[in-house]
Amino acid sequence: IDTTEVTAPNSAAVNSDPEMHETSASSGLFAYPASAQQQQLWFIDQLHPGNPAYNIPLAYELRGRVDLSAMNRSLQWLVDRHENFRTRFGVRDGTLMQLVDAERPVEFRVMDLAGQGSASEETWRKEVAKEARHQFDLAEGPLIRGLVIKLGAERHVLLFNCHHAILDHRSVLQM
Repeated sequence: IDTTEVTAPNSAAVNSDPEMHETSASSGLFAYPASAQQQQLWFIDQLHPGNPAYNIPLAYELRGRVDLSAMNRSLQWLVDRHENFRTRFGVRDGTLMQLVDAERPVEFRVMDLAGQGSASEETWRKEVAKEARHQFDLAEGPLIRGLVIKLGAERHVLLFNCHHAILDHRSVLQM
């Protein structure tokens, strides 16, 4: 759902989407009914909290110098631009809702394995596997995580991990 929010000083947010409900003018939290697929994932998560089976981990090996500050700004821009990355879930009046935070600060965690030689190869692969099993809390969020593993001055591993409730495989192909 693409919405446009306009906020004037000392006024509540205005939105033209009839399905969107502002839950608190001061909090900037908006609520939308969850889709049928999101309801299914929520139900499964209630039976098996934090089950990583619905995680979508994406790992990329980067060659060349990495500007971590620029990467953090890019990740924050991505989260600011796309509501799904600021979404978590909760039940309101018996209905599962997508709760979209107006802001959600994020940044990449960094693991520096440079200088560890051949041991770093095994270590980073274990860390990627561990991150892929992260247990997301659908009610608390965030449902996106980022990790940069530094293996050398010009070799890094970039890992994104999202819960399937906010991202589908078709969207991943567009990333």
